[in-house]
Amino acid sequence: MLQLDGFPTGDGVKADRSAGRLTGSMMELQTLQEALKVEIQIHQKLVAQMKQDPQNADLKKQLHELQAKITALSEKQVRSSTARTPSC
Repeated sequence: MLQLDGFPTGDGVKADRSAGRLTGSMMELQTLQEALKVEIQIHQKLVAQMKQDPQNADLKKQLHELQAKITALSEKQVRSSTARTPSC
């Protein structure tokens, strides 16, 4: 895998080759994607716990809060990726 200044360019992340490193907005997008991945994994674990204890109010509250967090991260990711896209 090609690396520029220690940053891998694989996994869907494109490098700004003229600068020789990832740009700030690309790094922000990658950070958002990693955060989303983690929150989705936590969500999956909570859903599994909810299947075992569907009446657990604390789990329901955690799930609701996590869904709001995932939605916010997703919206931020969309804004970040559309801000990078040049308009024609």
